[in-house]
Amino acid sequence: MANFEASLLESMDDPLERSRYRKMQKEIETDPHIQWGKNINVLIISDRCGGRAFGLYNFLMARTDLSVRIRDNAPIIREAVQYCTPDIVIFVGYQKNRENYRILKDREHNPFLAVMYASVDFIIRDECERYDIQHMYHCMDPTADFIRFLKNHYLM
Repeated sequence: MANFEASLLESMDDPLERSRYRKMQKEIETDPHIQWGKNINVLIISDRCGGRAFGLYNFLMARTDLSVRIRDNAPIIREAVQYCTPDIVIFVGYQKNRENYRILKDREHNPFLAVMYASVDFIIRDECERYDIQHMYHCMDPTADFIRFLKNHYLM
Protein backbone atom coordinates (compact mmCIF):
# COMPACT_ATOMS: atom_id res chain seq x y z
CA MET A 1 0.00 0.00 0.00
CA ALA A 2 1.14 3.52 -0.73
CA ASN A 3 2.07 6.00 1.99
CA PHE A 4 -1.03 8.11 1.34
CA GLU A 5 -3.15 5.28 2.71
CA ALA A 6 -1.41 5.18 6.10
CA SER A 7 -4.39 6.45 8.12
CA LEU A 8 -6.63 3.90 6.44
CA LEU A 9 -4.27 1.06 7.25
CA GLU A 10 -4.22 2.15 10.90
CA SER A 11 -8.03 2.08 11.00
CA MET A 12 -7.91 -1.59 9.92
CA ASP A 13 -6.93 -2.37 13.53
CA ASP A 14 -10.58 -1.75 14.41
CA PRO A 15 -12.44 -5.11 14.56
CA LEU A 16 -15.54 -3.58 12.96
CA GLU A 17 -13.53 -2.31 9.98
CA ARG A 18 -11.84 -5.71 9.56
CA SER A 19 -15.26 -7.38 9.67
CA ARG A 20 -16.68 -5.03 7.04
CA TYR A 21 -13.64 -5.59 4.84
CA ARG A 22 -14.06 -9.38 5.04
CA LYS A 23 -17.79 -9.05 4.23
CA MET A 24 -16.99 -7.07 1.09
CA GLN A 25 -14.29 -9.53 0.06
CA LYS A 26 -16.90 -12.32 0.21
CA GLU A 27 -19.20 -10.23 -1.97
CA ILE A 28 -16.41 -9.92 -4.54
CA GLU A 29 -16.21 -13.72 -4.67
CA THR A 30 -19.95 -14.22 -5.17
CA ASP A 31 -21.33 -11.17 -7.01
CA PRO A 32 -21.27 -10.99 -10.81
CA HIS A 33 -19.39 -8.39 -12.83
CA ILE A 34 -21.57 -5.35 -13.58
CA GLN A 35 -20.95 -4.06 -17.09
CA TRP A 36 -20.80 -0.38 -16.23
CA GLY A 37 -18.29 2.36 -15.66
CA LYS A 38 -15.97 2.42 -18.66
CA ASN A 39 -14.31 5.88 -18.85
CA ILE A 40 -15.84 6.91 -15.49
CA ASN A 41 -13.33 8.07 -12.86
CA VAL A 42 -14.13 7.44 -9.21
CA LEU A 43 -12.30 8.94 -6.26
CA ILE A 44 -12.86 7.30 -2.86
CA ILE A 45 -12.00 9.56 0.07
CA SER A 46 -11.70 8.30 3.63
CA ASP A 47 -9.40 9.02 6.55
CA ARG A 48 -10.91 6.73 9.16
CA CYS A 49 -12.87 3.79 7.67
CA GLY A 50 -10.19 1.58 6.20
CA GLY A 51 -12.16 -1.64 6.02
CA ARG A 52 -15.06 -0.07 4.18
CA ALA A 53 -12.82 2.10 1.98
CA PHE A 54 -10.47 -0.71 0.91
CA GLY A 55 -13.37 -3.14 0.58
CA LEU A 56 -15.28 -0.72 -1.64
CA TYR A 57 -12.17 0.00 -3.69
CA ASN A 58 -11.52 -3.72 -4.23
CA PHE A 59 -15.17 -4.38 -5.08
CA LEU A 60 -15.37 -1.56 -7.63
CA MET A 61 -12.11 -2.64 -9.24
CA ALA A 62 -13.14 -6.30 -9.41
CA ARG A 63 -16.82 -6.02 -10.29
CA THR A 64 -17.16 -2.91 -12.50
CA ASP A 65 -15.36 -1.18 -15.35
CA LEU A 66 -14.80 1.97 -13.26
CA SER A 67 -11.39 3.59 -12.89
CA VAL A 68 -10.98 3.90 -9.11
CA ARG A 69 -8.52 5.73 -6.86
CA ILE A 70 -8.47 5.97 -3.08
CA ARG A 71 -7.03 8.85 -1.05
CA ASP A 72 -7.02 9.78 2.62
CA ASN A 73 -5.84 13.39 3.02
CA ALA A 74 -6.45 16.79 1.44
CA PRO A 75 -3.01 17.41 -0.16
CA ILE A 76 -3.03 13.99 -1.82
CA ILE A 77 -6.65 14.49 -2.89
CA ARG A 78 -5.79 17.82 -4.55
CA GLU A 79 -2.81 16.23 -6.28
CA ALA A 80 -4.91 13.32 -7.55
CA VAL A 81 -7.57 15.67 -8.95
CA GLN A 82 -4.94 17.63 -10.89
CA TYR A 83 -4.09 14.49 -12.85
CA CYS A 84 -7.55 13.00 -13.28
CA THR A 85 -10.86 14.81 -12.82
CA PRO A 86 -13.33 12.59 -10.94
CA ASP A 87 -16.80 11.91 -12.27
CA ILE A 88 -17.88 10.41 -8.93
CA VAL A 89 -16.49 11.21 -5.47
CA ILE A 90 -17.37 8.79 -2.68
CA PHE A 91 -16.78 9.80 0.94
CA VAL A 92 -16.53 6.66 3.07
CA GLY A 93 -17.74 7.76 6.50
CA TYR A 94 -17.44 11.28 7.82
CA GLN A 95 -13.98 12.79 7.53
CA LYS A 96 -11.91 13.55 10.62
CA ASN A 97 -9.97 16.06 8.55
CA ARG A 98 -12.52 18.59 7.29
CA GLU A 99 -10.06 19.68 4.60
CA ASN A 100 -10.94 16.46 2.77
CA TYR A 101 -14.28 18.05 1.88
CA ARG A 102 -12.62 20.93 0.02
CA ILE A 103 -12.87 18.97 -3.21
CA LEU A 104 -16.60 19.69 -3.12
CA LYS A 105 -15.87 23.32 -3.99
CA ASP A 106 -14.52 22.08 -7.35
CA ARG A 107 -18.02 21.02 -8.42
CA GLU A 108 -18.65 24.52 -9.74
CA HIS A 109 -15.90 24.10 -12.34
CA ASN A 110 -15.88 20.31 -12.78
CA PRO A 111 -19.28 18.82 -11.90
CA PHE A 112 -19.24 15.37 -10.31
CA LEU A 113 -21.56 13.13 -8.35
CA ALA A 114 -20.79 13.29 -4.61
CA VAL A 115 -21.93 10.37 -2.44
CA MET A 116 -21.61 9.55 1.24
CA TYR A 117 -21.10 5.82 1.82
CA ALA A 118 -21.59 5.31 5.54
CA SER A 119 -23.75 4.02 8.36
CA VAL A 120 -26.43 6.62 7.77
CA ASP A 121 -27.52 8.25 11.02
CA PHE A 122 -28.16 11.80 12.25
CA ILE A 123 -24.42 12.58 12.31
CA ILE A 124 -23.99 11.52 8.67
CA ARG A 125 -27.17 13.35 7.63
CA ASP A 126 -25.85 16.51 9.32
CA GLU A 127 -22.47 16.08 7.63
CA CYS A 128 -24.13 15.70 4.22
CA GLU A 129 -26.27 18.76 4.79
CA ARG A 130 -23.29 20.83 5.98
CA TYR A 131 -21.19 19.94 2.92
CA ASP A 132 -24.03 19.70 0.37
CA ILE A 133 -23.58 15.99 -0.31
CA GLN A 134 -26.96 15.12 -1.77
CA HIS A 135 -26.63 11.35 -2.01
CA MET A 136 -26.18 8.89 0.87
CA TYR A 137 -25.93 5.12 0.83
CA HIS A 138 -26.03 2.87 3.87
CA CYS A 139 -22.76 0.89 3.82
CA MET A 140 -24.27 -2.21 5.41
CA ASP A 141 -26.49 -2.81 2.36
CA PRO A 142 -25.14 -5.08 -0.41
CA THR A 143 -22.29 -3.53 -2.38
CA ALA A 144 -23.77 -4.64 -5.72
CA ASP A 145 -26.84 -2.56 -4.84
CA PHE A 146 -24.52 0.40 -4.28
CA ILE A 147 -23.27 0.00 -7.86
CA ARG A 148 -26.87 0.17 -9.11
CA PHE A 149 -27.40 3.21 -6.85
CA LEU A 150 -24.36 4.93 -8.39
CA LYS A 151 -25.43 4.02 -11.89
CA ASN A 152 -28.94 5.42 -11.38
CA HIS A 153 -27.74 8.67 -9.85
CA TYR A 154 -24.86 9.14 -12.25
CA LEU A 155 -27.17 8.91 -15.23
CA MET A 156 -29.56 11.56 -13.86
